[in-house]
Amino acid sequence: MRIHFDNVNFSSRSGPNTFACRLAHQFALAGHTLADANDYDVMLSFIEQTKSVLPGKKLVQRLDGIWFKPEEFLSKNSSIKACYERADAVIWQSHFDRGMTTHWWGRPH
Repeated sequence: MRIHFDNVNFSSRSGPNTFACRLAHQFALAGHTLADANDYDVMLSFIEQTKSVLPGKKLVQRLDGIWFKPEEFLSKNSSIKACYERADAVIWQSHFDRGMTTHWWGRPH
């Protein structure tokens, strides 16, 4: 399978980017190919989408939580929620994150 990592900086050492590096390495060991934005089977978007999904391709969101401060809830979650609503599948960082996300936004389709 050809997988495109969206919203990932492989040279960064931040939490989500470090996880993306480890995941990409494991995908490669399993025989999958890391693909660019023009030719993939699945786009794996970390937290929120930065590119449109190619026609006929799948979108998987890797989600490590949402913003909870009442004054930030709508503004900081808007693009995260948009990705959540479009995603064909969601991978959560933890059961807690899944519970909170589905509590506020419902189950993904």
